[in-house]
Amino acid sequence: IASLEEGGQWLEALALALDHFESTIVSQEDRRRDQISKNEQSESMLSDPSLLSEDEVWMAELLMRYLKLAIENAPESSSPQFSFSTNKFSDTINFAHSHFEMLSGVCFEYCIVTRRLDLLFGRIFQCFYEARYINVFLDVMESYILNDKLKYVAPEAMALFVEHCKDIKDLQVVERCLLHMETNLMDFDSILSLLKKNLLFTGMFHVYCNGLDDFVSPMELLFEGLFDATDDRSNRRRVDIGERDANSNQLEKYGYKALLYLEYSFNGKYFPKGDAIHPEERLQTIRRDLLDLLFRESYLPQPHARAYGLNHSINGIRTSSHPYLRVLLLIDTNAFLDCLSIVLDDPLARFESTYSDSSIFEYGVGQNVALPHVTLPQLERKVNEILPDRQHLTRVLSSVIMPNSIANANRLLAPTGDCMPSLPDASKPLYLDFLAKYLKKGVVA
Repeated sequence: IASLEEGGQWLEALALALDHFESTIVSQEDRRRDQISKNEQSESMLSDPSLLSEDEVWMAELLMRYLKLAIENAPESSSPQFSFSTNKFSDTINFAHSHFEMLSGVCFEYCIVTRRLDLLFGRIFQCFYEARYINVFLDVMESYILNDKLKYVAPEAMALFVEHCKDIKDLQVVERCLLHMETNLMDFDSILSLLKKNLLFTGMFHVYCNGLDDFVSPMELLFEGLFDATDDRSNRRRVDIGERDANSNQLEKYGYKALLYLEYSFNGKYFPKGDAIHPEERLQTIRRDLLDLLFRESYLPQPHARAYGLNHSINGIRTSSHPYLRVLLLIDTNAFLDCLSIVLDDPLARFESTYSDSSIFEYGVGQNVALPHVTLPQLERKVNEILPDRQHLTRVLSSVIMPNSIANANRLLAPTGDCMPSLPDASKPLYLDFLAKYLKKGVVA
């Protein structure tokens, strides 16, 4: 390797160093690696420099010597020249861009194989930044993530990657990349801060659900965006046609994302990848938590929403009764009722009215009854798996969709402002069909 380096055959030297790494250093760790979990293998990509062997330190320094020499001898950047004869820019190859693109690929490949992501996002990242070719580095990083070769990105690199995607007006790339990354390796504070600031809700769903096992918080944040978009559309007299169309598109975009998330979650799947949620008991608690949010009687402000550009004022649709339910019915009543039917039609679902007299509650106060195999945490989990009373759910739906019905004349009504949007005309017949289905089954009265 030293001989190749002295002869200027750097790529051959690096390739031979990788062969040395895989045949000696890696083989020495095979037994230990076979005994650790996949998560621990992923975490081993973030090496502690203080625990590196002499060979590993030497290999890193070999790469750094090559990188510095390659940057110092990089070709100058060239700009496309305009030809007046053809009235077009010439197809001049930007050799500097190609050089740094190749250099980035070498660094990524080398550091991934040698499990030195600390080096990749430390000294190497800094070299590209100082050379002002960090965007090339980030573009190459994107391809490695999307091809499942890179599962972790340091917070500093991710922040610049988000800004880079924003500059090229393609923030959806960030969300696509997140779906290929290991959530257990993420710095949740930094990544969620970036996602909230840029309103990347699909990414929020992925990180919250897969990384934090929290299915409610991302939905609450999406509702903030939905409420703002609904109020903007209601104030159509104060905006021109172009702004009105943009607001309507935003409302539908957020609304159908929320409905799709509910469909996935109620069916026991993670959004948006579709992986199954396990265990079955967790699915029932997720359903309970989401139904509690959807049928919440009044708006509950989110203290963290304002910091990320989401409206925090209580006005417009936020002042109505059951605003979370109301806004989804406004988007697509039929789609929402279909989502709700997923839960109501599940034969394994347990509802309060059905289980109010079940064995979970049959041990009265003062009774000396032994519960040999049921601990308090287990009892609490069983209670949390029980879903809201179906009669209550249909009563709330009636109050929102049919507010002037006799059954709701004395309750569940809330003030509505002059700009409060009305539900589509088709909402009432759709709901009556929905209600008839469950009246026929005898689960509601």
